[in-house]
Parts: sequence; structure tokens; C-alpha cells
Amino acid sequence: MTGALILIAVDGAFADPAPLLIAPHISGQAFCPLAAENPDIATEEAADAYCASRDQNSSAPLRAMLDSVGPVTSPSGHFQLGYVLDFPLMRYYRQSGGSWALDRAAIRTRVRMIAEVDRPVVVYLSANHFTDANPKLSEELAADPANLMWTKDGPLPGGGYFTVSVHGWTLSNLRAPITAMRDEAFRAAIAELCRLPPAVRSRIRAVSLLGEVQQLYPDFTGDLGYTKPFDVTDYAPQAVAGFHGWLREKFGSVGALNASLGAEFKSFDEVSPPAKDIKKEPLAGILDHIDAYAAGSVAVQGWAYDTGGGPVGIEVYLDGVRRGVVQADLSRTDVPESNAAVKTPNVGWHYDLDYSTEKPGIHTLEVTATVTGHAPVRLATRQIVVADPKQDKPAEIPALPVAADEPQTVPSLLSYMDGPPALTRLYHNPLARLWLEYRNVSVTRYIEHFARIARGSCLPPDIIFSHQITPQLNASWNPDLMAVADSLKPNASYQPGATLYGGAAFGQAFFDWKEAQGWKRYGVGELHPRTALSPDDIARMFEDHRAHGAVYIAPYYFPLVPKRLMLGQSELSRERITPDNHALGSDTFYAGIVETMTRH
Repeated sequence: MTGALILIAVDGAFADPAPLLIAPHISGQAFCPLAAENPDIATEEAADAYCASRDQNSSAPLRAMLDSVGPVTSPSGHFQLGYVLDFPLMRYYRQSGGSWALDRAAIRTRVRMIAEVDRPVVVYLSANHFTDANPKLSEELAADPANLMWTKDGPLPGGGYFTVSVHGWTLSNLRAPITAMRDEAFRAAIAELCRLPPAVRSRIRAVSLLGEVQQLYPDFTGDLGYTKPFDVTDYAPQAVAGFHGWLREKFGSVGALNASLGAEFKSFDEVSPPAKDIKKEPLAGILDHIDAYAAGSVAVQGWAYDTGGGPVGIEVYLDGVRRGVVQADLSRTDVPESNAAVKTPNVGWHYDLDYSTEKPGIHTLEVTATVTGHAPVRLATRQIVVADPKQDKPAEIPALPVAADEPQTVPSLLSYMDGPPALTRLYHNPLARLWLEYRNVSVTRYIEHFARIARGSCLPPDIIFSHQITPQLNASWNPDLMAVADSLKPNASYQPGATLYGGAAFGQAFFDWKEAQGWKRYGVGELHPRTALSPDDIARMFEDHRAHGAVYIAPYYFPLVPKRLMLGQSELSRERITPDNHALGSDTFYAGIVETMTRH
């Protein structure tokens, strides 16, 4: 954390940043008092329908919870306390006579919460791969392949995340039934927001779009790194047709595409996205190949920590030539969990080494670390193979010596290099780079579709935010799996929004990254440090985000479900922000929010 106050220039003078809205997610907010007392109501979906049919909201319990945390505005005026109004779009469809119809009255009841709770609010119009809302409808929609992303082997099977079902809903087919229903519910929710009196509507500080929109892949809740097979989406017919159209936009002529690829396609429609791994399957040519490295770069990554508390700089060399410099400051929550000597999760490092123009052969990869007051030390040396399918025995490429001491000369330095594995074979396919770029564009275009609907309404454009996962801030993750990098760039259709967990919530890496992206104003759609910070550290984290342009931060999550339905100590419940939950620093997070709102 920087702890520094940033002043923003306004007409030549300097002004204090605007107040930061702290708006926690609140599970169970659908339970009006009648539903909370009814033993037959066991889910938020059932509670929402039950309360809407009786024209009741859960505003009284919500108001009481927020009042117990703090006032609307903190003593300094730097912070405000509001809430996230969760709006799972598919929840508002009801089945009748064998078909599904949108319950607009239930949407109207939910929107009325904004009038009943006199606090600023973030309206979260959620519709992503989690299907905790209306599971029966989700299962029906998932039976239609047109609604799903496809791997190379066909429609992506559903999965689970904690107790929630997950489906890889299509992002490329705006005419699919799932998209049409989301579209209808989204427009209905926006219409009800616009029917609010202007004074009430002014409480809406942000509209958070959809949730984390990303490409999925088999076992997406498991390994998010580079050791699993690169089995990605979307190979659905509609998506492949979209790829062809995107190539036409990008190159203009098939001749220009061929010149870029060294290919001989007769038309764009002949181009098949790469879908085979040369190390496991026979290929017609290199343009068929795809794996985690096929696009022309290899992730060099690991972690390093100085027990003396100083920063650690990382340098990456190939054949003795320095190729990149990064800091060991990315989130790796697994490291302090397994090593008590490491006191922060912000110890990860990640550098994408471009090998696409390197000569085929065996290359030497070296990584050094620099700790304040010491000469560089060598963390790891590995050989990697830039492979040529026509060569069986690659030659070893001469390497220049790298001046560095051995690690034992700096006993305070703890480190490990995770990847790439020794003698990793790298086969470059220029078509793979284009395919990955298109997968990113598909994500962006989907968000833009809904953002344009919101921008065409009564809502001010500057309150419409994305709600995106940020894999670039986790050192061990492979961002190409999720394909969200393009959607995180500044976009004329929406303000940028990020979800920040672990060290990404409070470390300097996020602020450096967002500045490099060109973000000015931003939202944090979900945040949990997942580590024990002091209340003062929590307050400093909020102040840092306020100073860097955050409009709102949404801590995840406060519980408001009836006690009879409280979860046991599951992985998800460990993030429950309450004074008595000691897991993941959730109790100190709660204390920090209270202190921020009552003392700062």
C-alpha cells in the first residue's frame, strides 16, 4: 500500500478526490421478514418470489445491518457506506403453462428497495456463468447447444463452484435463447430504474454489468495456470463464424492474412481455429497447433520474498541477454498459507517472454533477484526448446554468462520458480495469436452489447461499470484461459471495473497495473483481502483506492440470511465478513470497515 494522498487537478487547482462508496455485497437480501420466518422458504430465489407476491422487501433488516456498521458518511467525508442491490436477471422468470415469462412485478418490487433504503447503492445486474438463480430454467437452457460455449470436442459440460452450478453460456451468439432472455430482463430492470423519482434515482452511484464475463474451460475452478491441457472455448459454429468475420475486419483481404501467416487460404471461411496439440496429436500443419505457448510467448513465473521486508526485483535473461524486469509483488495467497515465514501474499512475479522470433534450438533461461543492499542472486536456470517440427534434434544455442551470486549469499531471500518446466518445447503458431485475440474481443463485445442498452436509457453513462476478473494480478494464473485482457482496456461503452481478491485488493501492483491500462475512474465489483490486515491497514487500503480514482468498492460479502439457513464453515463461508469469522482475516476486514466509517 502506498498510503499517499493523491490530489487531482481541477481547472489548474488541486482538489481532494470524491468520496469513495463502500458498498458491501449482502447475501440473503431477498429475505423479507415474512420469508425469514417461514420454514418452507430455503433459498433466495424462493424468498424473492414469496416476498414479491406479498409486495414486501427486506429493507428493514438491510437498514439495520448497515446502521450497525456505520453512518452514511464518515467523519472526514472521504467515505460513504451503502450497499450492492443484487439483481440476478434470470431469477425473475416464472414458469407457467410450459413456458417462461418475465415477472415484471417482482422486478418492480426489488427496485423499490432503492426508495426504501436512504443510502447510496450499486445496482448489480448479474448474469454470468454462475446459475444460482433459477436453476431449473438454467438446466433447460443448457440442453440447447446454441446457448453454450464449445470446446473443440463440442458443447462445454456444466460444472460446479462451491454449491453453485456453472454453465459456459455463449458470448458470441446474441440471438441465442439465453442471450435473448438476459436481454429482456436487463431492459426491464433498466426501465424500472428509470421509473424511480429523480431524487431516489440519484442514489444509484453505479450500475455493475453482468459480473465476471470470461471464456470458460473444463474444470475452471481447478488449476488456473499452465500445467493443465489448454482446452479452451469457444469453438461453437456461431463463434467460428464470428472469427471469420473478425479476420475480414482485421485484414481486409485473404491475401493479407496469408502474408501474415505464410498460408494459402482461398477464403476466410477456410480458416479453422487451431485446436490440436502438436505434442499429442498429428497435425496437417503448424497452423493447427495450440497450447499454452503457441501464441509466441512463454510465462516465466514464481514467487520471491525478503524476510527483511524489502522489495524484490526480478530480471529474466534468455541466453545471457536481459529480456525483462518485473517486481515480485503480484498476489499469491497460496504462499503465506503454506509458508509461515512469508507475511504477505504479494510475492508473486510473472513475465511473458516472447520467443516468436528466436532461432530454433535449446535456449538458456535464467532468472535473478535483487534485494536492497545486495548484488543480484541467481534464482533459477532452465533450458527451454524453441522447436521446429522439421528438426528432431535441436542444437544448443550459445549463452552469455549472467553475473549473479548464489542464493545462499542472501539468506533473507525466500523464492521459488514455478515455470516453465525444464525443456519445455515451444512451437509457435501465428494463427494461435489471432485466435486468442479474437476470443478476447468476443468477451468485450458481449459486455458492450449490454452497456449500450444501459447507455441508451435515463442512466448517466459515467455510472455504467464492467465487473471483470483480473487474472493478470495473480502471478500463477494463465490469462489466456479467461480472455479478458481486451475488456479491461479503457472502453467508450463502459467505465472499467475489477474484482480484487487476496493481495490484489491492497497491493501496489493493482495501482501500477491500472495506471498502465489508462484507467482514471474505476469500480471494484468485489473485494476481499483474504488475509488478516489491521483495521488501520483496511482504512489505508480504502484511502489508496479513493486517491487512485475508485468510485466504489464492494466488499464480498455480508450475510443477511436467516440464522436457520447459515452455512457451515465451507470455503465460500470463510469470506463472510462478520466479527466472529476469523477465516481469511474476515473479522479484521469487518473491523476495518467499521473503523473507516466511524473514525476516518
